[in-house]
Amino acid sequence: MDQSLHSPYLQSWRPVYELSSAVLWFTSMNVAITLMFFSSLPTVGFIVTTALCGTITLTRLTQALPRWQRHQRLKGKKLTLLTLNAKQCQTLQQQNSNKGVWLGWGFEWQRQHGQLAWDLFRSDNQPAKSENIMGAGWIHGMEEHEQTLFQPLAQVQMHTMVIGVPGSGKTRLFDLLVTQAVLRNEPVIIIDPKGDHDLASHTLRSCELSGSQRRFMKFHPGFPADSIRINLLQNFNRSSELASRIAGLMPSGGDNAPFQAFAQKAVDAVVQGYLLCGQRPTLVLIRQGLEGGVTQLLIRALTVVCSSHFPEAEKKMA
Repeated sequence: MDQSLHSPYLQSWRPVYELSSAVLWFTSMNVAITLMFFSSLPTVGFIVTTALCGTITLTRLTQALPRWQRHQRLKGKKLTLLTLNAKQCQTLQQQNSNKGVWLGWGFEWQRQHGQLAWDLFRSDNQPAKSENIMGAGWIHGMEEHEQTLFQPLAQVQMHTMVIGVPGSGKTRLFDLLVTQAVLRNEPVIIIDPKGDHDLASHTLRSCELSGSQRRFMKFHPGFPADSIRINLLQNFNRSSELASRIAGLMPSGGDNAPFQAFAQKAVDAVVQGYLLCGQRPTLVLIRQGLEGGVTQLLIRALTVVCSSHFPEAEKKMA
């Protein structure tokens, strides 16, 4: 016969009735002590009553404390801020080599945690259901003992998804992952649409701890003084790609389609002209070629092309 049929069902999230019982017995103990000094009755009975109440009080407190601590863990934990120094960086590097990437403190979600979570949301426990608490701090209440968690480096090379509500610590986890990747001397590319200032400053700090501050490069069009320069036309396979990139910024469809096609054709002509002249096109050169007219660029291109077939062509064209 299945032994689980005879095991008692324990409701983990019920109110801590043992705490109320402990308070009641503690009050009774104090009443017995007070009456012992003001009553003419024999003190032996009061002493026995006090000892009995005290013993039951301690028993109830022992029963109530673990359950009360579990309820308190539902309120979540504050984020732990770490200030790394050279010694801690060496420790992280050793842990990365031996155990993998350190993810922080937590636990692996098992079947018993799922059952506890199911029981929690079926109960009337308010801290877990409160909408005023940001994040899902109640998850910490599912496990009594948390431990350090590591992810093998072989798994880091694959895709990793981090899911969480705003304020749950996703960016701080990225700080941790980025810092360890920088300390492993790996290239790190961060695309941050929100422009989180702390993430950028922490990444810079990681590069400083690795011994090479120049590894940190930041690009932001809104802050050109603090940004590096990026030539968006540096790499291409065909000259028409550059015209498509620029014309793609214009509104397309409807009445704008003819203007977009004309702009793409004009830009492509200027780009081919510069390539014939042996110059790499840039946004500045393309603008000069369009605004100043293509006559001078056409003459230069014809001179280069003709000179490649007839050495004296440049003199005759002059």
